[in-house]
Amino acid sequence: MVMNSPTTPVFGLTKADLWPVVEAAAGEPVADFEIAIEHEVHGPYGFAAEKVIPTFRYVTREGRTGEVVIFAKHPYRAHTVEPEQYRFLHAHGMAVPKLYGTLPSPEGRRVLFLEYLPPKPRPANRLEYFLPQVELMARFAAICPSDEYAAWMQANCECFFDGFDSGEKQFAPMWAQALRGELGPEFQGVCAEHRDAVPRLGRHAREAKAAAAALPQGLVHTDFSRENVGRRGTGEFVLMDLESVTLGPRFYDISYCLAWPGVKWHPEVNVNDLAQHFLDTYARAGGGVVSPEELWEEVHALRHAYILTMLNWVYQQARAQPDDSPQDAQRRQEHRTGLLAWMRLLLAQGEEG
Repeated sequence: MVMNSPTTPVFGLTKADLWPVVEAAAGEPVADFEIAIEHEVHGPYGFAAEKVIPTFRYVTREGRTGEVVIFAKHPYRAHTVEPEQYRFLHAHGMAVPKLYGTLPSPEGRRVLFLEYLPPKPRPANRLEYFLPQVELMARFAAICPSDEYAAWMQANCECFFDGFDSGEKQFAPMWAQALRGELGPEFQGVCAEHRDAVPRLGRHAREAKAAAAALPQGLVHTDFSRENVGRRGTGEFVLMDLESVTLGPRFYDISYCLAWPGVKWHPEVNVNDLAQHFLDTYARAGGGVVSPEELWEEVHALRHAYILTMLNWVYQQARAQPDDSPQDAQRRQEHRTGLLAWMRLLLAQGEEG
């Protein structure tokens, strides 16, 4: 055992700290190891956590050499239940990255050490890419937490329905900022045209929350996207980023994909076929038999739930900051474009109502 070893590039942890993680990943005791940072973090860095991808080259006690790459995640939140969610889902047969362990960082936050899944290009065949994600959603939705675990989630996880309240609170400041031209000229024009829409949008958010609360409840990921789906070298698709798993409407994760296919899938993909594939997989995974009519009824009730529950986060990302880098500015523009598209959908619903 290395005592009083210096800190490493892995969030200031020492080599002695990391020893049990390396042994868990190697699957056997090691005599020594070295650390190298050879992989870059892909995509936006650190919205919910700092991330680093260390390579550990080790020697076992029998003299064999080996190498393992690990995805290390240091959440910004002081308290995270993500490790418990990984263990829970793994125990229920869900395809998730292996969790090699957690360690407290010098800042007192938990660092997660996960199986590294390098990014892979999308298959050329669209259904070849979409169907495994639909199957993941269905298998995840079919998991039924025990009463004990459901009570634990209610006590320790964020309440799904709080997202509607957070979204509703953003309409007034968003409109004020947009009218000042601070979210771009196109957004300014839309808000000027609908200057008095804030009360109506707030009412729609409250009605959508009530409709979602009346639906059958289950396990929800809340951020099911292609960025949070990885692939092993075997081709198996796995679900990642479990920090926001909670209890909510059982078909929330699939609802936005089916309600707005041009946004989440592709206009050429037949959503009825995807919906049937979801239901077939859901039934095989133990979720029960649900008719297409019942699914679409719940999808309709949830068609704006994703927008309303994610609105606060996307709005914060769309706001300009004085220290924006060119990359930050580009990302903020992408969020503004998405936010504007969401506002148009909500305004159209309000006019229908």
